[in-house]
Amino acid sequence: MRDVTDMRRSVQLMLMVSGLALGVAGGYLVVKNRDSIGHAMQRLGSAIDKPRRRAQEMSEEVALRTARLTNNPKVNQDWVSRQWDAAGF
Repeated sequence: MRDVTDMRRSVQLMLMVSGLALGVAGGYLVVKNRDSIGHAMQRLGSAIDKPRRRAQEMSEEVALRTARLTNNPKVNQDWVSRQWDAAGF
């Protein structure tokens, strides 16, 4: 039983060390290549902006339900205001 446990531990240790080595090598390559840093920052920024844009593009029905649920007419007022702004008025 001990041999199996020792073997599992050695395999786990080997996997951990190789994963760490791959991470360090990958990190070095990313830091060395400036273009990849810019690309990664751009992708991160777009990933953060996407949910924000979806929330701002709320439909009229969702705005109405949200206003009713929260007893807050300002939700509808803000939605209408954004629609007028988008139309250019």
